[in-house]
Amino acid sequence: MHEQAEVIHNADNSPIRMRGTVQDVTAQKQAEKEILDNQKQLRSLTAELLLSEERERRKIARGLHDSVGQILAFSDRELGTLQKSAPQKLMKSVEEIRHHIKQAVKQTR
Repeated sequence: MHEQAEVIHNADNSPIRMRGTVQDVTAQKQAEKEILDNQKQLRSLTAELLLSEERERRKIARGLHDSVGQILAFSDRELGTLQKSAPQKLMKSVEEIRHHIKQAVKQTR
């Protein structure tokens, strides 16, 4: 309940009348509580969604790291074998490619 009152005075400041209102604010208070509850639930769901997105991001990153890492490691090993028998004029190119592969491996970790 919300009550509001006012005393009305005459010229010599004596009270002559009172007026006021009484409002039932139960529905308003219930609506405010529902809004607060919904906001709390929304914050909880948002936090849960963010955690789920982070887990999925990590899962994807692990999968990429594992598959890309294996491909890069295999490529580096094959280039190492090729480098042993490659003509001298290709050695610098093969070494640069191996360097880039090693950088890519580091970045996927």
